[in-house]
Amino acid sequence: TDAHARVHRDVQLRIRAALGFGSLAMVRGNYPDARRAFRRAVRWSTPATPCELLVSAHQGLFAAALAANDVDAAIRHGWNAFRSAD
Repeated sequence: TDAHARVHRDVQLRIRAALGFGSLAMVRGNYPDARRAFRRAVRWSTPATPCELLVSAHQGLFAAALAANDVDAAIRHGWNAFRSAD
């Protein structure tokens, strides 16, 4: 999916692919990979990105940070998710 999105320059599809990879990594218990995937989704977001994608990325980062006992990052991403929701 990510390769297809890159070829067609579809940013939303790339973000959705990163969210999917992050979710899969969370299910597998691979929190470092999950955080990388969710960070990619945040990094690729633009002002034109639908807010629900950015909220989902921050929620994923929130959950991955909690699983890694990184409370400071969890709080930061929780607030970012809240602020990103319109």
